[in-house]
Amino acid sequence: MDDCRVSPLPQADMKIICAGQSDTGLEFSAKYADYNFVFGKGLNTPTAYADINDRLKAHTDKTGRDVQTYVLFMVIAAETDEEAFAKWQS
Repeated sequence: MDDCRVSPLPQADMKIICAGQSDTGLEFSAKYADYNFVFGKGLNTPTAYADINDRLKAHTDKTGRDVQTYVLFMVIAAETDEEAFAKWQS
């Protein structure tokens, strides 16, 4: 792009959110992003994304930047686990 402009000018700091889980994507996020978006893994395993977060941390250690992780989880709420799993199955 040439001569690109944003108008009106933002009134607040603009945060950059990237989505990366590969080493290349995490390295890019560590250099340029404020937040990195990743998918949660598995079924009822809320900490299974930890390896991705650890890899992002290794990249941010090199850049000296603080990049936070946003993790996507699907929550199926019900009174009991059995009811929640029934919703999942349907």
